[in-house]
Amino acid sequence: MFKITNHLIHKLVRLLSVVVMLICFFSSAQAKHIIGGYVRYDHLGSGNYLIKIYIYRDCRPQADAAGLDEEIAVSIFERINSGNFSILDNRNISLRSRQLVNPPELDCLTLPPNLCVELGYYELNYRVRGWPLNRSIVIAHQRCCRNNTITNLVSPEDTGATFSIEITPEAMQLGSSSPDFNEFPPTVICAGFPLVFDHSATGQPGDSLVYRFCSPLAGGGLRGSSLLPGNANACDGVIPSPACPPFRPVTFRTPNYSVVRPLAGNPLVSIDPVTGAIAGVPEFLGQFVAAVCVEQWRGGVLLSVSRREFQFNVTDCSRSVVANIDATERLDENTFYFRSCGSLQVDIANRSSDRRFIREVLWSLDLGNQQIDTLEAENFSYLFPDYGRYYAKLFVNSGLPCSDSLKIIIDVFEEIIADFAFEYDTCVLSSVSFENLSLSLGGEITTFEWDFGDGNKENVIWEPEHSYGASGDFPVRLRVQDENGCEDEKTVLLPYFPIPFELFISPLDTSACQPLTFDFNQLSPYITDDYDILWDFGDGEISEEARPVHIYNEPGRFSIAFDVVNRFGCKASAVFENNIEVLVKPQAQFTFSPTSLSSLTDFVLFNNGSIDSDQYEWYAGEFLFSQLRNPSLVSPDTGIYQIVLIAENLNGCRDTASVTIDVVPKITFFMPNAFTPNGDGSNDIFMGKGILNGIRSFEFLVFNRYGQLLFSSADPEGGWNGRINNSGEMQKPGVYVYKVFIVGPRGENMDERGNFSIVR
Repeated sequence: MFKITNHLIHKLVRLLSVVVMLICFFSSAQAKHIIGGYVRYDHLGSGNYLIKIYIYRDCRPQADAAGLDEEIAVSIFERINSGNFSILDNRNISLRSRQLVNPPELDCLTLPPNLCVELGYYELNYRVRGWPLNRSIVIAHQRCCRNNTITNLVSPEDTGATFSIEITPEAMQLGSSSPDFNEFPPTVICAGFPLVFDHSATGQPGDSLVYRFCSPLAGGGLRGSSLLPGNANACDGVIPSPACPPFRPVTFRTPNYSVVRPLAGNPLVSIDPVTGAIAGVPEFLGQFVAAVCVEQWRGGVLLSVSRREFQFNVTDCSRSVVANIDATERLDENTFYFRSCGSLQVDIANRSSDRRFIREVLWSLDLGNQQIDTLEAENFSYLFPDYGRYYAKLFVNSGLPCSDSLKIIIDVFEEIIADFAFEYDTCVLSSVSFENLSLSLGGEITTFEWDFGDGNKENVIWEPEHSYGASGDFPVRLRVQDENGCEDEKTVLLPYFPIPFELFISPLDTSACQPLTFDFNQLSPYITDDYDILWDFGDGEISEEARPVHIYNEPGRFSIAFDVVNRFGCKASAVFENNIEVLVKPQAQFTFSPTSLSSLTDFVLFNNGSIDSDQYEWYAGEFLFSQLRNPSLVSPDTGIYQIVLIAENLNGCRDTASVTIDVVPKITFFMPNAFTPNGDGSNDIFMGKGILNGIRSFEFLVFNRYGQLLFSSADPEGGWNGRINNSGEMQKPGVYVYKVFIVGPRGENMDERGNFSIVR
């Protein structure tokens, strides 16, 4: 199991971050996703072996990597000597199963999100012919590529992997099976925290297993990918088939990393050769490839070496359990200060997190004289025996792998009391005197602050006087603090409604024409609707508003009376004799004749009926056309006119009256009943006569008795000379038909039609 020591959890303050493991996509023939694997075998008897191959891949969605191969190539060799191999078989075997590998449980540390490791399992039944042999059988699978963000390898992006195992002659003689690893290494480990992982394996009875770090094996390359075209099954291809022994080790980035120190660390990450336990404290963030070899011994004879390769992802982890409280002050990372003033009962809220991982809360209180009291409660609540300084501790998950604690200094002081009184003359405009009655039982009062409720403050004068610029209810607050840091405050609502010496701040004498609208806004700003107010406007009307608006409709002189009473019963009155004069206003009015006007009757006579007026101005639109009492007007044109009369009297008061007159455009038109087109210059043309000023359209048509159109014209001055279209054959005497269509100046339609005769 992956374990984190309690000591180092206390030191972890870094925020959770995810190690960025970018997986680049090359092509369907290249998969940057392999993070580990191994090969083992079970001897089924008589030279029959079950070959088991395990491949681990990065399956995070953001890795953008290829999935597990549905088929892999497995090569079987006979080892001739250390550098020579003879191929016995090369087979493609199918994926038998896949499963997700759960991330490790790291007690109370929070893992990065979206972790995903997938295990693919492949197996092959193989019979060794001529078993037992006096030479080793080597089973191997090669595949490119690894994650290109690996930290401890040179050129990891084009370095593949080889997973292999050797069945030695000694293993064949004894009919043994290779050991199997008990646990998969953690997918993520935390930088700065001890790594303790049991990498042990299980062998057969009588086996002795020895563990060591060994080199991961390279295999394949980029050939056959989009970066390097060629044969993907070649030795430097992405899928070598058959595999290409002898198998070379990967190249570590020296001097920081090597076979025996794949993660470095302080202390160095190492493996126990007897137990297989991997321990140490990784220091650096990144991805680190490592391999563990397990030597299988029996009776002093080496039977097999099982090599498992895997990838450690070292990241920052966040501590999930942090002790915390609501305190007066935080003195340092682990010490808090809490002040209680005026009460022996002290309550401290527990703000420790993350609540999901907290199993136990313990408070320890030092009362002095070697007297210790403890509380097993979520929050601290304690009645102290006396005032003074005390020391306490908060333990969260004490004794558990995931725990934290903090120290608390508690000062219990006697109370401080803020208090004050005030005084002022409620019937006159005066300042307010404040008396400071504050008291501290635990020490001297060192600071104080007055807030008078009107935006003004005072922190120098112990007992100030203050003048208010307006009336109202003012929340006066006094805040005091003593030498112990204890503070108190008191707020009192101060009703300030004086009667000012001058009720009115400006004269009220006003003279204006009726109706006179007067805004009574001359009161002192201290007088508001909070006072009892009565206005008497002198015309029989009254108001209880502080600043009313009143309309005088009748002419005359009027006196104003005013009474005001404040909240305390103080009263003041004022009378202003004849200070409002309302002047007579004329009444403008007139009539005109005729009432119906047109282009044929455009002379208008105006009859002035205005009252109490002496001077006059007449306007047609904006044009002043007369200053007579009863003028006349000849309309210059047809149309709608606004006639305005302004009447004025000797007081300078004016009144206005207006009417709208409409001078309607009139048209007339008539047609003769015969004409004589004989060329004698008299009555040779048939056409209408009339007044057609302003018409919008005109159409004149002539037809014979058979309905044939003989003539048409859109010109009111154009007529028919008796010939077809005025240029063709002369028509015979007889009866003919005419039609005239006229659209008048305002869109009115005139339709004239009838018969006429040609006379010779």
